[in-house]
Amino acid sequence: MYPKLKYLVEFVGAFLLLTIIGFFKNPLIIGIGLSILIYLGAKFSGAHYNPAVSISFYLKKTISLRTCIKYIFFQVSGAISSATILSIIGKNLIISPSTEESIFLIIASEFFFTFLMMLVILLVAIYPKTKGNNYYGLAIGLTVSLGIYLVGNISGAVFNPSVFIGPSFIDYLNGGNTINNIYLYVFSTVSGSLFAVLIYNQFLEKS
Repeated sequence: MYPKLKYLVEFVGAFLLLTIIGFFKNPLIIGIGLSILIYLGAKFSGAHYNPAVSISFYLKKTISLRTCIKYIFFQVSGAISSATILSIIGKNLIISPSTEESIFLIIASEFFFTFLMMLVILLVAIYPKTKGNNYYGLAIGLTVSLGIYLVGNISGAVFNPSVFIGPSFIDYLNGGNTINNIYLYVFSTVSGSLFAVLIYNQFLEKS
């Protein structure tokens, strides 16, 4: 009935997700917050809130290229808006990888947990044998919680390009240089998500 509402949902979802991250550093709270946002937005937009997820669904032909581009625009806009407000109220969020870990481990951490998150999305929310269940949002949120808990001190546990782009853009405007890591987070998260789609399409979709 309201086709443009899905874009607003993606904006608000990305905004609230980053706001939750900015206020609460606890992995479980972030995961539960994401779960709630997924349940709230799933019927309207699919509740992506993540450019890597939207790109993957475009390649699966679940959404059109135009919708994918608009989703990404509103997701990034929502994250930037949230990061702006967080900065204004003194909750400035800086996301950067550990300087003590190898670049390989950092990329592998982001790649693996984005892959795992996307695979859970596909198997729990999309897979014909499980589609329509009531626990898909919780499964996705807890997967993200696990990733934050395990690799948060290694890579920053982004698993979502907009979660990095929002704070790093504001950091750049304030004279910071965390945006220099954009290649790392975009490459690792998008490639991890696409690899999950590849595995799903090749081995699981028709099983």
